[in-house]
Amino acid sequence: MKTLVLHGAKPTDIKLECADATVRQVALERLETLGMPNKKCEHLRYFPIEAVLMREYRLHADRQGEIERGEAVVIENGIVTHAPEGVQVSTQVCDFVDPKHYDPLYYLNHLVAAQTIRLRCESGCRFEVIHRITRPETLVAYRLQMRPEDGVRCVETFDTKEAPNALVMAGWDIDLHPGHRFEWVRTHNAEEGDAALIASHRMRLEKESGAALTTFDFGGGETLNLYKLDLMEASHLQARHLLCGTGRSQRGNVTRIVHEGHGARSDQLAKHILKERARGIFDGLVLVEQSGAGTAAHQNAHAILLNDGAYMISKPQLEIYIDDLEASHGSTTGQLDPEQIFYLRSRGISEKEARKMLVRAFAEEVIESLQDENLQARVTEMFDHVYQGESL
Repeated sequence: MKTLVLHGAKPTDIKLECADATVRQVALERLETLGMPNKKCEHLRYFPIEAVLMREYRLHADRQGEIERGEAVVIENGIVTHAPEGVQVSTQVCDFVDPKHYDPLYYLNHLVAAQTIRLRCESGCRFEVIHRITRPETLVAYRLQMRPEDGVRCVETFDTKEAPNALVMAGWDIDLHPGHRFEWVRTHNAEEGDAALIASHRMRLEKESGAALTTFDFGGGETLNLYKLDLMEASHLQARHLLCGTGRSQRGNVTRIVHEGHGARSDQLAKHILKERARGIFDGLVLVEQSGAGTAAHQNAHAILLNDGAYMISKPQLEIYIDDLEASHGSTTGQLDPEQIFYLRSRGISEKEARKMLVRAFAEEVIESLQDENLQARVTEMFDHVYQGESL
């Protein structure tokens, strides 16, 4: 069984699975310019990227077989095993890479992924993608592509519990049609020792399109999601993030929202709840190009630390190259308000229950942004399972 250590390797030293010569060349050139992923990359300095890439991984070598019918798109160790009616799934050689992405992990993923999974579905389709990893100490790398029709909703979930010390490198390239609406919900509930997950994504919102991105990142382990979100003329993005870290987890989101078109709008809210010795990361940049006149961009990040050992890195940022816009950003990190706890206790509620009520109220703003009540209940159950404990 062949093995691979990514830390310290040169791009040309890595076994390149990408079969498209153009994509491979662009990715290699960008990696040479950006450098291999390491803690010297500003957006990676707070995540243990070198420790993750320093491990020795077996190389996953399964190939795509027949896809059976099921209730969801199931991707097991990078191979599609099931797909529902109304969703067409095909696997192919990667034929696209964004030449302007900020993240070296994005290009590394393209180089080591043997195939790309492409999804197609009709307008108004609602479907789930389940990522299931079952190979310990293995590098599982793949990419996904989609150009969703109007009104599509994709709900992603990850199951990494059966693959200790594995590394999952996956990510989406999503392009919206002009005027179309798309909802993207991502959930990941992990425990200490589960596979590490590094996912670098790109989504482009064409003229007058709209997207709602909502992410839920709960539990322990090592997880980092990186997004490049490009907004064209009169497009609109709503991004909501809820992270609840436990144990010694190191989990976070890195986002780059790029306003390229006139009149584009973005509204981003990130909430973090950290207990024990968990580390949360939010590195969010809103970039307004000179072509982005009339932009409205708002960004806020908030964190609650439930223990002295919990730690939050919050970096909301604005980078603006034009005067004609409306923009704001902010960040708060603190503990539960003792006056609110006192008020609830004065009404006969125990301190433990009062703290749980305040934590739940803090999280509900993101959970209730989901339009589906069944999905709200599902996420609430996941959240309750993670945050309840004596340390609250």
